[in-house]
Amino acid sequence: VISETVGDRGQLMVDAHGAFDLSDALQFADFLEGRGNILWLEDPLIPEDHHGYRELTRSTPLRIAMGETECNRYGVRDRLLGQECNILLPDVCRAGGISETLRIAQLADVFGLSWASHVSTSTAIHLIAGLHVGATTPNFFISELPTGFADGPFGNVLLTDPIEISEGRVTLSDRPGLGIKLNRTEVDKLIVD
Repeated sequence: VISETVGDRGQLMVDAHGAFDLSDALQFADFLEGRGNILWLEDPLIPEDHHGYRELTRSTPLRIAMGETECNRYGVRDRLLGQECNILLPDVCRAGGISETLRIAQLADVFGLSWASHVSTSTAIHLIAGLHVGATTPNFFISELPTGFADGPFGNVLLTDPIEISEGRVTLSDRPGLGIKLNRTEVDKLIVD
């Protein structure tokens, strides 16, 4: 229904959260490919199913996106050598921080893959850190934006100057560090003694 509503006005990214085995993932990828407006299928299999990801990626023209659970470039290297995905999704807060995520993005570039910043339902700091890495790499494709970011307890409320998102774009600050300043009053509300 969503695919039909969007039609040719945009593309959808589908996240399966590891719900399928290989057989079902192949069938679902075939179904999605027939929709005509699906950009990628994210995490169709459990992360540990290396064989399944290789087979799925080789068997469907639909882009397979994965990698949010990888914690360093060595795990990503093995995924890339095995051709387990078409788009890599490192998460700066899981993948060893900014420096390690940059290494992962550069490694993906060596293999000719784009990457997208996995952010999920995280904080403004998480989002902006991933965007800064993206701004430094030629193969950066897109970033997730947490639902309710503008009004949620982990989004713009944590910053003295909110991140402005206009037409799907963010202009990064040229101030030192991540270019953001925390609103200590709101951050303190999240601290449990």
